[in-house]
Amino acid sequence: MPQDEGSETSNVRPVLAIKLRRASAAMFVICLLLPAYTIAYYSSPHTTFGWQALLLGPLGILDGHLSWYANPLFLIAWKKCANPKTRETAYGLALLAFGIAFLFLLGSKMTEGSAGTSPYHAGIGFYAWLVSIGLTVASASIENTEMDEVGS
Repeated sequence: MPQDEGSETSNVRPVLAIKLRRASAAMFVICLLLPAYTIAYYSSPHTTFGWQALLLGPLGILDGHLSWYANPLFLIAWKKCANPKTRETAYGLALLAFGIAFLFLLGSKMTEGSAGTSPYHAGIGFYAWLVSIGLTVASASIENTEMDEVGS
């Protein structure tokens, strides 16, 4: 007996959403091991890895950088994705986290030590972090679409 297309799609979506969340978690771990950004400190560049940025990031607010604050929103969104009652909230939080994380690319200088501000550029770890958050946005979006169809 053939299945209708609707049930086939509804079976694939939860699996896809879970796989996206797993990929998001893997990318988050990977981003911690990669260079997050590099500062042109005096004449030699200084690279900060993702795990260092995660630990020191809250201090960025003193320099006008808010992007680190995407982390708590992202992690809360990630947790809320697993609960059917809070998936809509998860989508909003993940989208907000992505936007706040993206703010890092709009800056051009950062304080490094006592030398004042120096120019910086994002590293591959930063982009892996963005991908990690984006995967959570996609996962929450898929789960919200599934909820909308079930509710209809």
